[in-house]
Amino acid sequence: MDGETRQRVLDTTRELVAALWEGTRIVGFFDKWDEVRRIKLKIKRAILEQPFGSRALVDAVTERFMDLAKAKWSR
Repeated sequence: MDGETRQRVLDTTRELVAALWEGTRIVGFFDKWDEVRRIKLKIKRAILEQPFGSRALVDAVTERFMDLAKAKWSR
């Protein structure tokens, strides 16, 4: 992975973590399907706009981000 791609990955990851942080601040986030869908759509768009973005990557990253969010913020 070259330096530019690495930086894009880091920037995209930071953007997604910020979006996830914003979304999970909503009380009952995981019970609100529309909010969960909004975050998943934001993840999809952020990845697909990158040159390395693919549908398989979208699915893997979305699943992993949602699992991490549930583990960290679900009570």
